[in-house]
Amino acid sequence: MANQKSFGDFCHRVGFAALREYVATYVPTGGKVIPKNIGSDYRVNLRPNVFENLKQAAQNEGRTLAEIASDAIEAYCKILRR
Repeated sequence: MANQKSFGDFCHRVGFAALREYVATYVPTGGKVIPKNIGSDYRVNLRPNVFENLKQAAQNEGRTLAEIASDAIEAYCKILRR
């Protein structure tokens, strides 16, 4: 931990004026998807290869892993109901 810098060290190094200017001119990239809070915290254990496939699909589509997994499980459940 001795070699790591804290956020406070960074702020001190660049100075308050530079931080204020950065905040004033910041333009979000829009690349990050913020998950919707659906008020639940369900857990599902997955095989490692399934998790990696879901994670890759989420990255490729710019969506969260939870969104991809929910869509996949929902599609499977629809097939079961036929």
